[in-house]
Amino acid sequence: MAYTLIGGTAVGTVLILLFLPALYASWFRIKSPAEHAREAKPASFGINFNFANAAFPQDSTNLKAEKGPSTFDTRHRWTSALNYQAPVIPRLPKLLADGWQLNTILTVQSGRPINIVTSNGGVNFNFVQRPDVVPGQPFILPHWTPTTGYLNPLAFANPAITPQDPNGFFGNLGRDQVFGPGFWDTDFSLSKIFAVHEQLSLQFRAEFFNIFNHPNFALPTNVVNIGASNAGLITQTPDVAQGNPGLGGGGPRVVQFGLRLQF
Repeated sequence: MAYTLIGGTAVGTVLILLFLPALYASWFRIKSPAEHAREAKPASFGINFNFANAAFPQDSTNLKAEKGPSTFDTRHRWTSALNYQAPVIPRLPKLLADGWQLNTILTVQSGRPINIVTSNGGVNFNFVQRPDVVPGQPFILPHWTPTTGYLNPLAFANPAITPQDPNGFFGNLGRDQVFGPGFWDTDFSLSKIFAVHEQLSLQFRAEFFNIFNHPNFALPTNVVNIGASNAGLITQTPDVAQGNPGLGGGGPRVVQFGLRLQF
């Protein structure tokens, strides 16, 4: 059939357009919307993304208000790598004098957006309601800590009741307008190659991840309780948020040693 289609005949095109979708639906037992509706009764049928509120607009009739940075927007990122083959060190035995190499990787980046919503629920309690902005108040506390919270609780208020919004459902904070903490990480390694034989060598490695033990934090809690004493608590480091504690990027200092036989 593929050969016929490449040949340009209309028969091959019709087979591709009609036969393959039917075969796919039959193989994976895909049902029509009517069949789904019959099976779903008397239960309601729909889609529920739970807390993935970044996928839904605050007001589906005002999509202009959803214009903003993407949830994975990283405005600035710098990565540099340095590899240095050390020269022969004088006054040392030949076994220790040469074969040393130093490597380092520096990564610096700005924070990603926080999709701030209130705990009120909003329309249909879908938890995508953004708060109103309180003029004159900074979004981020100047001397924040993970326990005091990253966000300024005085900077947010419940959406105001207006003629355009008589129920107070929609806040005026823009989508993803507040960015989380940045990231700074320096990894370093020291290696030495010992020649064992003409085609056999042993490599020793000492590796230091986040060698300066610089604290890095994951995004804070994005749900704001209006009137609470704190907002935006941080409970995780990036490695824990990635599901890879201790080994993922952004965790505390990790030191490991290794030997590798090369032949």
